[in-house]
Amino acid sequence: KVEPRALTYVANQLARNSSIYFVACSYGNFDIITAVHFLNIEILTEFINSELVKINGILSTETMVLSSPRKYYNFCWQPLAFKKVKNGWHRYFDASPSYNNFPLDQVDRNILSFLMEDGLTRPATIKSKLGIGESTVRKRMKRMQNNEVFKIVAVPNPELLEDEVWATMGITINKRPAHEVLNAIVKHPEVYLASVSIGRFNLVIAVRFGNIDFLNRFVTIDLPAIDGVSYVETFLHNLQYSAQRRC
Repeated sequence: KVEPRALTYVANQLARNSSIYFVACSYGNFDIITAVHFLNIEILTEFINSELVKINGILSTETMVLSSPRKYYNFCWQPLAFKKVKNGWHRYFDASPSYNNFPLDQVDRNILSFLMEDGLTRPATIKSKLGIGESTVRKRMKRMQNNEVFKIVAVPNPELLEDEVWATMGITINKRPAHEVLNAIVKHPEVYLASVSIGRFNLVIAVRFGNIDFLNRFVTIDLPAIDGVSYVETFLHNLQYSAQRRC
């Protein structure tokens, strides 16, 4: 939530922050929706309590941690499986065939940072900025792509597609496991992000529709028809400031 007169200022400040890869003004309980990615919860906590609080105009923030993602554009993952033991829960890695534990070193992460800024960045450009051989960059890119560390996809500019509607949704579920509900939700091609969430909502999804009528049908007919969905809150994006990582 932000002060009404500070909306544009706050949105621009957030879009310039290198830790934030998505910023959009929103209709709903939130004035601005942002998305961030950090290596661990400690860095996220530091970001919220040290960086966000310094931006003038922000009245309050609410964090929803996407703890178990199932879909992000062309990436899809099976739910992590767990078994209960005497002292808690253990993860069944072998029961989750899509679980990817491909090791990344700092060079890999640096290469990814350039690709997240521009997926068509040439290896020759990356090697000159990192000070490593072009053949090394090519080999690492090919290895990461073969292991599904990244994919190159086209993300349309919402400002040029005037009739399209983008939204983030928080979903509360009841009497059904979260991943069973997500199994039904991710089948809809309009859903480009879906995850189990820690926070006010059990699930968080992001959608893109050709027009507002299709979104209305999804919210009022398709989602309520899924067993386990008890409440849906929609945050309609009315102005998008950023949809990529700035390095």
